[in-house]
Amino acid sequence: MRAPHLLSRNAQFRREAGVRRVRGAMYTYTDFDRRFVRARAAQYRDQLERHLRGELPDEDFRPLRLQNGWYVQRHAPMLR
Repeated sequence: MRAPHLLSRNAQFRREAGVRRVRGAMYTYTDFDRRFVRARAAQYRDQLERHLRGELPDEDFRPLRLQNGWYVQRHAPMLR
């Protein structure tokens, strides 16, 4: 169980961020969330394009790939 001060800080953060609970949903995405995800996707897309062009070596791209949940298996890529 979390400490009471953490619960109140989390509730305060959610309130300040405009997060509200919806019945049946664990989380409601805000405009900030949508902008953040789009920006992060664009950043990863740029990293991937540089890697495919040969400008970003495998050893430099691997941590970026793993941080974004893209795991390459022996026969097929897997997205987490």
